[in-house]
Amino acid sequence: MKMTKPKRKKLKAIELFAGAGGMALGLQQAGIDVVGLVERDRMCLSTLAANRKKAFPRAEIIEADISQISGKWILKRAGLTKGQLDILSGGPPCQGFSFSSKNRSIDDPRSKLMWHFVRLIGEIKPRYFVIENVPGLLFFKDFFITLLEALEVKGYAVRFNELDASSYGVPQRRIRILIEGARNDLKILPVFPEPTHFDLENDKTMPPKSLVSVKCFSENGFAKEQVRDVWWNTKLNILMNKKTAGETVTQAAREILLEELMKMPTKKRA
Repeated sequence: MKMTKPKRKKLKAIELFAGAGGMALGLQQAGIDVVGLVERDRMCLSTLAANRKKAFPRAEIIEADISQISGKWILKRAGLTKGQLDILSGGPPCQGFSFSSKNRSIDDPRSKLMWHFVRLIGEIKPRYFVIENVPGLLFFKDFFITLLEALEVKGYAVRFNELDASSYGVPQRRIRILIEGARNDLKILPVFPEPTHFDLENDKTMPPKSLVSVKCFSENGFAKEQVRDVWWNTKLNILMNKKTAGETVTQAAREILLEELMKMPTKKRA
């Protein structure tokens, strides 16, 4: 008698600030079942409706203002109860944080919508959450630290990282801050994917940057205590911690050079 493996249950996700559904589409393509899309903009809602059948076949499109609804109401629309949702994701408005804005401010009404995301995390209690925003968010360090603390108070292990889409094979330089949280009862830390694509620039004086980058990449991201001490390494295209970055990069380079030397025939080493 042939034994068949039981089908793995699909993770369920709800997207806040869904827009045209870009992040939700990525989740769906990764095998995650998007069951809810919350958006208020009519143009975006039209796009979601047009693509729903092929892109999000099980998603409930919820037209609502985030600031005016409760987590309980969202869950009811998606057929879930508190604590059942696997992933709550979304990209709150970035205009108040973006370097491209001349009047960026945490007092921008759109910036304050971030706190409604925090509120809804507490009311929905997903197993995991993902918040995406522009690198300019890190410019407001006090605000950013307060945000991470507020997310921790909701009962989550919270980490952040800065990732470039081009480091994962996307033909576009798109650098974004990702804040991830795992509910405390899961007893795990958020994990960020290691870069898979690199610009080696034919640098003959250093070992391949791909190897250095992977060795120096922080898989579990950074905690709130490190907010004031991180920097974007333009050569490796990753976020690093100032306290350890220099030593880490140098050590990684030395290790890789040593590995390469050991592989070479004895005559060539001389």
